[in-house]
Amino acid sequence: MSINSYAFFEELYAGIKPIRGRAVQVRPIGKRIRDWEQIDRRLQADGTYSYVARLYSTDVVEYFANGDIVLRAGDWQTPTTAEFIHEHSPFPCYKRYGKLWVMMGTRWSTDPDPAYPLGAEFRVKQVGEHKYEPHEPVVIKKRVVDRDKAKQARAAIKPFMDWAKTFLKLSDGWVMHETCKVAFGFNGINYGLKRRINMGDIYEMLTRQGDVEPDAIYLRALCHLSEDVPRYDRRIVESIKYESAGFPMTGNFYDTRIDFEDVRTKMHNYVRNMDASSRIVEVMPTHSAIHGVV
Repeated sequence: MSINSYAFFEELYAGIKPIRGRAVQVRPIGKRIRDWEQIDRRLQADGTYSYVARLYSTDVVEYFANGDIVLRAGDWQTPTTAEFIHEHSPFPCYKRYGKLWVMMGTRWSTDPDPAYPLGAEFRVKQVGEHKYEPHEPVVIKKRVVDRDKAKQARAAIKPFMDWAKTFLKLSDGWVMHETCKVAFGFNGINYGLKRRINMGDIYEMLTRQGDVEPDAIYLRALCHLSEDVPRYDRRIVESIKYESAGFPMTGNFYDTRIDFEDVRTKMHNYVRNMDASSRIVEVMPTHSAIHGVV
């Protein structure tokens, strides 16, 4: 009997006694103390059972009587899920570029095999000894930079980049709390919350100025960015006492020293990855993880 096969899991399920005293039947797949790793079975429409290796509430690996195997990560594209798949399926699995990747055929194969990104549900079928393939053709979609669009997107923020470079050179990299108070309109502790917005909002702020003076927009954007790039130095310049849920709290505010190169990297990375400066292409699986898969 091959380990990590339907017959193996059928026998494993039968040999594990449920934990006593539970309202719902729980069969730990490994050590009984690790009850978040379970084995279970599901009755299928044809009267057979499928056998499931479950991690917490996700049926991560499911074996079917016809030889099919289904892999699921749910919302948990994590190294823990990858390790669980690796242990309870025939397939090597690892995390790369923010996604889980599964190798076909199996960890016992000697030939190089393609790697597939693991989505909501990935069904494979056996086509030979230690050899599997996807049940349906897999289309891998990858985001690539459209150079012309990216150039246009960078051009839209060039006036701000030139301004920020000059500002930080004159201030020796310091973005002062007093300056940001003017830019945002200081109103106590809520001022700190106003400084934290996402990069999309900053880009829109810089490219859709309306009737507001550019310098005012640029100053506010730089104050936002000073929260999101590496800080080479900072000093407390103001503290505010307030209450949260009845408990006394202190909010500290800082002068912050940053580097223009970090600002430029942050902005250009956002432009490179934004929808408006990229396009989606279809690519074939390779023997390793692919960067930029959507």
